[in-house]
Amino acid sequence: MVAEAITPAPEQPLPAPALPPPETPRPSPSTHGVAPSPQPTVAQFRDDLPPTIPQSGVGPAAPAVTPTPLPPIFSDDEWRQMAFKYISETSGVPVDQLSVAARSVVHHFPLTNVTIRSGVIHNAEKVSRDQLKVWSIAIDSNRKVVDRRAVIKAEEAGRKAKYGKLDPALYDLIQAKGRRT
Repeated sequence: MVAEAITPAPEQPLPAPALPPPETPRPSPSTHGVAPSPQPTVAQFRDDLPPTIPQSGVGPAAPAVTPTPLPPIFSDDEWRQMAFKYISETSGVPVDQLSVAARSVVHHFPLTNVTIRSGVIHNAEKVSRDQLKVWSIAIDSNRKVVDRRAVIKAEEAGRKAKYGKLDPALYDLIQAKGRRT
């Protein structure tokens, strides 16, 4: 078999993209105490967003996602007080020896309609390393200490019961199509 030399086809130059006309230069900020006009922020453009998010030409546009606010729950400071009291009562460590290791975070589980605030408490500032104790504690909106893992497991079970193996967005799309027919 004889190897043939392959000559590439001559490349044709790509057309130059159309460029917008150049902007007129802005005057430089004055040094006489006059600040330049502020640039628009993202928040100022939110009203200009379209009501739907365009997709890549496949199917209808998806509705814009509107975040739902979390249900009201107690403050971080209230969580700290409740957590310190609970740990002190259950483990015998005095409240004055406890401190927050990781600031509390609010989690909402929509399928089970449970809202918790969880964080980490330790006694590291008052004791040596070999006496260090760390507690992860979650308190629900009813101000009761709950097992965070059990709450997550219940939410996962609720998700599986409602959606099965489907993605929630696909499930909602199928449900919406079913209502139209």
